[in-house]
Amino acid sequence: MKLADEDLERLISEDEDERGIRADWTQAKLVLPQAKKSVHLCLAPEIIAFLKSQGKGRISRMQAVLKAYVDAHRPHGK
Repeated sequence: MKLADEDLERLISEDEDERGIRADWTQAKLVLPQAKKSVHLCLAPEIIAFLKSQGKGRISRMQAVLKAYVDAHRPHGK
C-alpha cells in the first residue's frame, strides 16, 4: 500500500507511541551500499531446483543464506 506524505504524517500523528516525537535529521548520515561483485558459481542441480521452486527472489534468498553463514562464522565484534 503506497501512502501520500500527508496520509503518512496523519497516521504517525495518530499513533500514541509517536505522539510528541519529532524527527531530528541534523545528525543523519548517508550510507551507500557497497557495490556487489558478479561471480560465476556452479551449484548442484538440487540446489537450483529448490531455489527455483521457491519463486521469485531466489538470488536474494541465496545471498541471505550465504550472508547468514558468514555472520555466524565471523569472530564476534567484526
